[in-house]
Amino acid sequence: MLDDERWLLGDGQFPATTFPCRSDDATRIGGELLRLNHPATRELNVMQPKAHLAFSTAGTGSVEAMFYLASNADIFGWYAQAKDQHVWAAYYMIENYYANKSTVLHRSVEDDLREHWITDFPKSNVEIRCPVAEPVRHELEQMQSQFLQEWLFFDNEPSVAAELAAYHSQQLPVLGMNIKSKKLNRLVKHGKVWTHSTPSLDLYVVDFLQSHFRINDKKRPTPATP
Repeated sequence: MLDDERWLLGDGQFPATTFPCRSDDATRIGGELLRLNHPATRELNVMQPKAHLAFSTAGTGSVEAMFYLASNADIFGWYAQAKDQHVWAAYYMIENYYANKSTVLHRSVEDDLREHWITDFPKSNVEIRCPVAEPVRHELEQMQSQFLQEWLFFDNEPSVAAELAAYHSQQLPVLGMNIKSKKLNRLVKHGKVWTHSTPSLDLYVVDFLQSHFRINDKKRPTPATP
């Protein structure tokens, strides 16, 4: 069981919205070479969670929240994005992220670790079984539960009146998923983009997910073969 201190995140240095995206293979390979030299490669056997949150207050607003842990060469985590009242969330696995091999991004079709998954990079529309081993599944479920409890609230939850009042008093946009008002002062303000990241967070993970998640892909996955 995680304690609260593991989610007491330090100040991030770079807003996610200004971090350059690499969508082509050549620059992606360059990114992989940089990742192999990242300090996180020295902690591959330590399941230490890293987290990143971003809140854009511009217009109707948007929120991004995620965490991950590294186990050997792979990364496992949970990612959510809110725009207006729509919330997109999924568990994910980045296979071979810290290895000199082809990197593969799998994620759950719904916000359910134990149901069907799909591969977003390289793109595939065939559903697969959850590729995450049972011990890691259990850890991810505990992390997600505590991460939500510590950092986030949803506009349709019971007893959110105080949270909504705090947002309205600051004239902040209320989305389907929001960062708890008591945590807003922990975010570093970069104009209208506010962020908070674990000090040792690998921003290439954030970039990789932003580049390859098919969040707006409406094509229905092909059911997995029994």
